[in-house]
Amino acid sequence: MHFFNHIMNDLDLFSNSPSLNITNHQHEPPIYSSTPLVVVEKPPSISTSSSFFLPLTENTQNNEQLIKLNEDLCLLGLFDFIPKTTNIDQTVSICRQLVKNYNKLSHDKHILNEKLKKYESEQIKYEKREDSTKHDIDCLQITKERLSDDIQRYITKINQLTQIIQTKDKEIRRLNQIFNQQNALAKHQYRTLEKQMDKLKERIFNFEKNRPTTSTIDYSSPLLLNESIPSSSLSSSEILLKKICHDYDQKHRLLMIENDQLRQCVIDIHRQLEHLLLIHRKPTETFIENNNTEESFETQLMYLPCDAVNEIVQRYFLKIYDQFDRYLLHEKPTLQEFSSENKDIKQQTSLYDHFLPS
Repeated sequence: MHFFNHIMNDLDLFSNSPSLNITNHQHEPPIYSSTPLVVVEKPPSISTSSSFFLPLTENTQNNEQLIKLNEDLCLLGLFDFIPKTTNIDQTVSICRQLVKNYNKLSHDKHILNEKLKKYESEQIKYEKREDSTKHDIDCLQITKERLSDDIQRYITKINQLTQIIQTKDKEIRRLNQIFNQQNALAKHQYRTLEKQMDKLKERIFNFEKNRPTTSTIDYSSPLLLNESIPSSSLSSSEILLKKICHDYDQKHRLLMIENDQLRQCVIDIHRQLEHLLLIHRKPTETFIENNNTEESFETQLMYLPCDAVNEIVQRYFLKIYDQFDRYLLHEKPTLQEFSSENKDIKQQTSLYDHFLPS
């Protein structure tokens, strides 16, 4: 009996442990399970004879403790139901198996705690790595935005430089065209002057050949430039040639000035006519300029040779005349008869006859 009391005290201590909490089960309803946690065989060293089965009326205190212990074991599922008779061998065997299961659970709990700590440390590492990755992503995003701004700024600068290059290229082409026109005009004038100089030399040679020796030359017209012609060391033919060349040069300069003035006058007339067309056109009508696809009228008139200028002036003024004619026909019905009478004049004459000499 002393051994039994010792076992019961150990079981009470085990039942009072905070992990199982077996003794504090009175507030819960009893649980009856048909599936015990562990199937335990009877230990061979313990006798299960009928002498160990005590009636419930004897040793009332010990029986009550065994009954209470059996109730706790039944709540744990180790008994299907609370036995009416106490079997100490079976109870002790189940308690030992319960202790083994508890030790095994404690060991498994310790292993699981170690694994949990390991997983928590790995999770912390992963979180730190994730934070570092997020920081790197934010830095890369900021760098991407900065590079996008730089690329956009460079694209804008490239577009501006492209526009400047295109403008400079157009200006270079325009200046090159003007240079070519001036060069062609200068070559034409040079050839014309060479021909005239050859003719003058031939006339002077014939004049010197046919004139009498005692004759003198009367310089009635003064020189346009106040230049003195030496008469001591030069012959009369050389003096005459210099005077003729000098007078020709002065007249040529005057003609060039008059030519520029006449060209400017034609340009002014062209501007005034275009202004009249702009004034008298319909408000909803779009004015069609004459120089949409070609060079401006002023540039062509000022830098092209005379032959080309004649054709350009005639073409431009004919276009303006046609626009005036359409305006008079559609806007002034009373003047249709007058414009129809003037069609014969338009067919017989041209602006070339009115503005330019033959």
